[in-house]
Amino acid sequence: MRNYTEAAERSTERRRKEYISIAEKLFDNPETRFRERYASVLLIKKLEEEGFRLEKGAGGLPTAFKASFGSGKPVIGFLGEYDALPGLSQEAGCDEKRSCGKAAGHACGHHLLGTGLLGAAIALKDYLMESGLPGTAVYYGCPAEEGGSGKVWMLREGVFDEADMLFTWHPDCINRVSPNDILATVTKEYYFHGIPSHAGAAPEAGRSALEAAELMAVGMGFLREHLPSAARVHYAYLDAGGSATNIVQGEAAAAYQIRSPRASEALAVSERIDDLARGAAIMTGTREEIRFQRASSQLRVNETLNDLLFEALSLVKRPDPDRESLALAERLRESLPENARGETEKKAREAYGSPEGTELAGKYGQGPLITALCPRSVKKVLYSVSTDVGDVSMYRPVGYLNTACFPKDVPLHSWQAASFGKSSFAMEGMLTAAKVIGGASICLVSDPSLALKAATECKAREEEEPYVCPIPGDAYPVIPEDESF
Repeated sequence: MRNYTEAAERSTERRRKEYISIAEKLFDNPETRFRERYASVLLIKKLEEEGFRLEKGAGGLPTAFKASFGSGKPVIGFLGEYDALPGLSQEAGCDEKRSCGKAAGHACGHHLLGTGLLGAAIALKDYLMESGLPGTAVYYGCPAEEGGSGKVWMLREGVFDEADMLFTWHPDCINRVSPNDILATVTKEYYFHGIPSHAGAAPEAGRSALEAAELMAVGMGFLREHLPSAARVHYAYLDAGGSATNIVQGEAAAAYQIRSPRASEALAVSERIDDLARGAAIMTGTREEIRFQRASSQLRVNETLNDLLFEALSLVKRPDPDRESLALAERLRESLPENARGETEKKAREAYGSPEGTELAGKYGQGPLITALCPRSVKKVLYSVSTDVGDVSMYRPVGYLNTACFPKDVPLHSWQAASFGKSSFAMEGMLTAAKVIGGASICLVSDPSLALKAATECKAREEEEPYVCPIPGDAYPVIPEDESF
């Protein structure tokens, strides 16, 4: 493995400044789901320069694409993401909440994620050219991971059918090979259409859509007792009908998101929530409209691929944190509520138990930035997050990696995470991911038996739990009308 990681390191280091520049440009131009025009064009330009064959609009999504290099088996895919989060604009390097004048922000590190996998794909490309071995590198440009389930739509359209195995990673505050700890999710929006009227002069003529939305929320409160113990339901009002008190509100809307360890459970819960909406509409004399938004399945990582990633992660060394990153990380941790500090150490103890977890927590406690490598023998601990990588992992072998790019205890989807996103430490974490995944993919091309082993494992698990796409056959992604190329 050392020869393979060294090859990936050479490829990545040759383009170090260029990859950092790409990540910084993505950070400075954040775009939300299905609007990633700048990001997709920037990544496509680099891939074309490197000799990749491009297919734009993959799966019918205007900001999705597929870039391929080489020929023959194995076909190794890289699941690139580059979307930002709405409402999380943040000035980089600032230790207080301060918007930089943009509505969106990279508070989940996808500017690093997409660029890191770009580096991994190019490292495999370089090796294929140098070695003359058969094999194909495919960078999949995947939009709308945040709130859009872009990969699930692409999967339904057959975009990933050619891939024998795929890799991805995610920026975190720790260095680990990810276990199966991601939840399935379903999101729907519920619109209520009533009859507006004057609340004082003619209340009997009105039918309140807002009351329907509120009754639905009340019903959800009673339903929670009867949900599977690991299921969670989140909701938000999208439209409360206005601010005037003397009007019976004719329109209202709410969104509900369900998370559960299994997609089948999440879908079953969503059907019960549909019934709440129907019942609320009957009680108020309004009409309900249910709009499907997104769904994704649980993560089922491939242990063969994760073993490769762990070996590569053990070999690739990164420099110690620089002073500026350490100072910013400490200030950002101080901005967190006191009860949020120490969460990383707590999770280490939960995930590994004693004495391994205690020892790891001790290493975590030595500073605001973590360089230690998590042991491979992690227990399965469910974290209440979701990703559309789950569906790809149910369908094809997927290896999943985390590298430390953020301060410990700092949650993703926070202004603190966005503030740290252009730091030297974050960029080094991105380059580490490129080297590790690049090295693992080179190993697969060089040793076809490993690719066969990964495929056999995936097939056996598919027979135990067949994949069923959680998106209804008559549903289509909600793409802004102005986002077609």
